[in-house]
Amino acid sequence: MPDKNLFIALLFAGLCFLTYGNSLHNDFLMDDYPMLIKNQQIGDPSFLQLNIDTHQPQKYFRPLCHILNLITYSLFGENPAGYHIFNLGLFYLACLLLYALLAMSLKRKETALLTSMFFCAHPINGVLVNYKNAPSYALLVVAAILALIHFVRASRGQDTSLNRGLGLVWMLVALLCHELVIAFPLYLASLLWFLENKRVKDIAKELALPVAVMAAYLFFRTTYFSLNTNVISQALRGDFHFFSFLATYAKLIGWYAAKLISPEGIVLIWHTPVVQNSLAAWGLNLSLAMSLAGVVWLWIKYPGPNPALFAISWILTGFLPVVLACLSRLEFGIIIEPHWLIFSSIGYFLLLAIVFSRLKDRINKRIWYSAIAALLLFYVSSSRHYNYLWGNQIRYCRYWLTVSPDHYWPNFWLGYAYLEDKNYKEAQRYFKRIVETGKGDYETLGNLGLSEYHLGNFAAALGYFKRSLALNPHSADTCYYMGNIYLKSQMLKEAEDAFTRAIKLDPSLVDSRRKLAVIAEIQDQIKK
Repeated sequence: MPDKNLFIALLFAGLCFLTYGNSLHNDFLMDDYPMLIKNQQIGDPSFLQLNIDTHQPQKYFRPLCHILNLITYSLFGENPAGYHIFNLGLFYLACLLLYALLAMSLKRKETALLTSMFFCAHPINGVLVNYKNAPSYALLVVAAILALIHFVRASRGQDTSLNRGLGLVWMLVALLCHELVIAFPLYLASLLWFLENKRVKDIAKELALPVAVMAAYLFFRTTYFSLNTNVISQALRGDFHFFSFLATYAKLIGWYAAKLISPEGIVLIWHTPVVQNSLAAWGLNLSLAMSLAGVVWLWIKYPGPNPALFAISWILTGFLPVVLACLSRLEFGIIIEPHWLIFSSIGYFLLLAIVFSRLKDRINKRIWYSAIAALLLFYVSSSRHYNYLWGNQIRYCRYWLTVSPDHYWPNFWLGYAYLEDKNYKEAQRYFKRIVETGKGDYETLGNLGLSEYHLGNFAAALGYFKRSLALNPHSADTCYYMGNIYLKSQMLKEAEDAFTRAIKLDPSLVDSRRKLAVIAEIQDQIKK
């Protein structure tokens, strides 16, 4: 047994390195800047989301995500390789634990091994390693699997109280990484029913504590932390009919399922407008209804323990929270983020592993091993290609735009990258694309103002700065640049007001104080 465990550990270490070895020196990109590199609050207690009152307007409550970012930033600073190695270490642990969980309950250990290998190599999970500000996704998988392992042990009568307590602790760790863990009781229920063959009464006993905790969490989020105001209320205010929404939801799920089967066109976020065409809506809803009817039929026909039905149940469980999550950013459309479904994707990889396991006794062994090796090689090479795309913000965002050309984020981050590179003409181009779609938020308008400012178009820059400041009156930088424009235009009173306001908003703006001194000198000369 020790030799076998060592072999499994070395196998996954090799597979992880083979899959993600070319990502270790990828640069920072996109959210890495506001969350890590340029986050002035990263050492402040407010960054950790522990003060509820100061975070009321936020959609999210993920304190462990912020704590991990603080730890990694303290350890690695502006060295991107450190973040990748840290994330890869957590991902490696997740793969090992996934194998341990499935090996506990599946009769064929090779099925558990294949599932974990597919999970490791498939590019849809690349965000766990490549996104430096998101180690919490890998921790979520680790914590959720550990929670399931402990609850399964409790259900078998092994140190029941201890294992339930440990299961609850790890479940809370996962929940504080991401709110989509709210579906955890359903994952546990399907495991106990389809793999452990537990009675309904025994399942209810194991679910009592997790369900109670989730209910308390939902009360907390809706009462104290904006889930009600920022997500549920947005869904209720959505300017679409439920029938159209359901069709759009089916379209999102279809897009994600297609990326699992053929990993082409995977992006960080994909969006789609609400399906308005009645024929398309009917077709999508009919496909969704037929798929669900087929699953129900399978559940009825095969009521006993069944790994395949367990896999299907896990896939469907992951789709449930997406009903609300896809409405969380309605200003950008109805969206899906593949990492929302990282945990439920295990169901797909298990289904694939079951197919291979059943083929083993029916086909030549060389063909069987060759087919597995070919599939893994395909996944690894696809992942390495995505690692290459993740290596550079401009490269990744240009790729992202080929998949989702009208989406806000690739346009914004591409404009931001060009702004940082002092390529103001290109930055202007992408920020203007956002404004032209009617999604001109204060950051986009402010960055567009900066682009125009550096291009010498001061009148246009001032217009964008004013629009940005109207949306966000607390931007000291915007006031500073407006002050510069007024000063260049000899509008001394307006410049003085702008620099004074900038200093009030951010006392660390030393150049604003220097500019006020310059204005005072000019005013003295005018008086003389």
